[in-house]
Amino acid sequence: MKRILAALALSTSLALPAAANLPSGGLGGFSLSPDGATLLAGGDNRVIYVIDTATFEVKDRIWSPSMPVWMDHSADGSLVYVLDSDDVLTAYAAADMSKKWAIDRVRDMVFRPEANRIVQWRGASGGTEITVIDAASGAQTKTIATPEGTNIDSAGLSDDGAMLYAITRQDKTEEETKEQPGDDVKGLDKEIFRKKHDGYMAQLLTVDLEAGTTAATPSWYSASNFDDVRKVGEQVFYLKPGSDPMVADAAGEVTMLDLQRANGDYVEISPDATEIVAGDGGKVSFIPVTGGAPLTIGVEDLPGWFEKTQGFEYLPDGRVVAVTDGWRIVVIDRAAGSATAYPVY
Repeated sequence: MKRILAALALSTSLALPAAANLPSGGLGGFSLSPDGATLLAGGDNRVIYVIDTATFEVKDRIWSPSMPVWMDHSADGSLVYVLDSDDVLTAYAAADMSKKWAIDRVRDMVFRPEANRIVQWRGASGGTEITVIDAASGAQTKTIATPEGTNIDSAGLSDDGAMLYAITRQDKTEEETKEQPGDDVKGLDKEIFRKKHDGYMAQLLTVDLEAGTTAATPSWYSASNFDDVRKVGEQVFYLKPGSDPMVADAAGEVTMLDLQRANGDYVEISPDATEIVAGDGGKVSFIPVTGGAPLTIGVEDLPGWFEKTQGFEYLPDGRVVAVTDGWRIVVIDRAAGSATAYPVY
């Protein structure tokens, strides 16, 4: 690379396939350094912007051979990982951006920096082939095949990187009768009824990456392309915008979540797992996991631009940074009740 570059070490166990985070006319992949001093943000112009979080000014630009669609740092900040639009995952030394290793044909993956582990998956023989990668060396340390009929759609890693929690792609089922909810069924109850009577099901998987075993629980719930899959205590959150977010308990029982329409473009759970954070362009909503009204703070939408939130980073001082595809970042200061937009160019 030429100089012109959760998770939830602060932003990083997010299950983001490359296509889901592809820049659509602005910023795409991004990562906050572990010390919180530098934000890296990649654009569809194949430039990685180095942003000083003290001033939110661009202090350097790095040319990238392809569009950066996902980025993250190692736990110690020594490496920067970039997944590009050519499905190549590359590790660079953060100090000089020299290339350390690269892996081709990477689309569906998840990263846990504290565990120094990357896990990727792809469909194979009716199931899923899971590859465990050492994040320091890029070496593939293990391959696991899940049973037939367990083709993974979205997944997330445990804090220690030992367990993969996943939901499969939906399958038709004869066990559900297709029905429409009555006029008296409203709100979240209406969404639950639809899920239970749509003729589709999925399986919730727990893959032990050390033992190489897969436990599968059939569920009436099915959905795809989740922004965030994360285990909190004995529950696993499966989060995405719209009417589909849910949480599953240890037995695989599903409870759908009401985001009170504050769902927008992108949704994840906060690093301390107390809130669901949802972005809608330049606005961010904080929704208590235990229930309650959301707090929404943001800036005005860009004129003539359908701006989308790409994700969040969490600064050490408690402020939240929303990265959008509108060539800007929005800094939310809840203590001051304010939001400030900074252009990136």
